[in-house]
Amino acid sequence: DRWIEGRDIYRKDASPEALRAVGRMAGRIHRVSRNFQSSAQRSAEHVTFASALATLTHPQAGWRIVLSHRLTRKEARLIDTVISKLTTYWIDERLVQLPQQPIPGDLNFGSMKFDEDGREVIAVFNWDKARRASRIEDIFATLVHTGHPEEDYYIGQLADDLDTFLEGYYTTVGSPFVIEERVGLRMIFMAHMLFQ
Repeated sequence: DRWIEGRDIYRKDASPEALRAVGRMAGRIHRVSRNFQSSAQRSAEHVTFASALATLTHPQAGWRIVLSHRLTRKEARLIDTVISKLTTYWIDERLVQLPQQPIPGDLNFGSMKFDEDGREVIAVFNWDKARRASRIEDIFATLVHTGHPEEDYYIGQLADDLDTFLEGYYTTVGSPFVIEERVGLRMIFMAHMLFQ
């Protein structure tokens, strides 16, 4: 990325205009890739949402055992409630209904360059996690994975940031979310927040 002209913006410093710009870029990428068909056969190298969900919600999941002695009763009940909602909602039929298409897989602030005003994304690089999946899986990575090792994950104002991102996204994506994507988006955020 050092040879790419443009400005870096760290996730923690992203203005609403930068979030909208990232949303517009994600929408463009999803619009272009929607009908892409490849003859290449590639093995799944990355964790899918479905596999992560199965690991997360398994009654004997390793994370549950590790955390069981560190959580208060109230915290444990809250996590059990979230897990129950995820398990009840994400039945196989719902996972199958999520449209699949090529996605960048890790579109984050560390893999983009912005114009000087921070109002447009002018370059996207680092496509090593591109895969065929649901486009809503990209949105969590964009808002939470910072792409900078020193920043780790961004938690911040995710609900507000998601709304701002989607303002930009809807202007360029071309096809609105189907009902399963709209409902599933918030559920994916819930699952990933626990899994991280």
